[in-house]
Amino acid sequence: MLVTAGQGSLFVIEDMSRVRVQINVPQTYAVETSPGVAASISLPESSGPAVAVTITRVSDSVDSANRTMLAEIELENSKNRFQPGSYAQVALTTPQSSSAWTIPANAVAMRVAGPRVAVVNEHDKIEIRPVTLGRDLGARVVIVDGIRGDERLVLNPGDDLSTGIRVQVKHRDPGHEVADTSEQSESVNHVATVE
Repeated sequence: MLVTAGQGSLFVIEDMSRVRVQINVPQTYAVETSPGVAASISLPESSGPAVAVTITRVSDSVDSANRTMLAEIELENSKNRFQPGSYAQVALTTPQSSSAWTIPANAVAMRVAGPRVAVVNEHDKIEIRPVTLGRDLGARVVIVDGIRGDERLVLNPGDDLSTGIRVQVKHRDPGHEVADTSEQSESVNHVATVE
């Protein structure tokens, strides 16, 4: 073929010894995603183990159209495991705030004044505490503020529970306890599961 100025290339040579994987990180995780964050890459059609990698660079801006941030991973590919243009599955390991805890969603009571949790204190009395909710994970919810993480929480707290009610904690099975009230003046027997 005659090579003339302005004509397209005759052929393209690709160096596949290193490849770049681009990921659209959802806005929720964009703040925690930075160069050096650990990740793993696997191919859906491959039975081989996932490859441990780290984020190489990020765009530092969120795309307003799809609310994602572009991140890039550069990795060694001397065995030609990854082909340019193919799709891969990437799992990011984002650092979690040490002050955030996940609790069962049914431990949160939605009240007029905001979300609350019922805590059984060291004197076996109920304390109703305000909490700040984070992400909803379905069966569990992230609590950003309001608990330390070592409390005994009441599951499915009723509206009749209030601060100061004395409860007796009874062990039901490993990992769960049952708390019921021991107030003599009340005829209603409060029973709540504690985690």
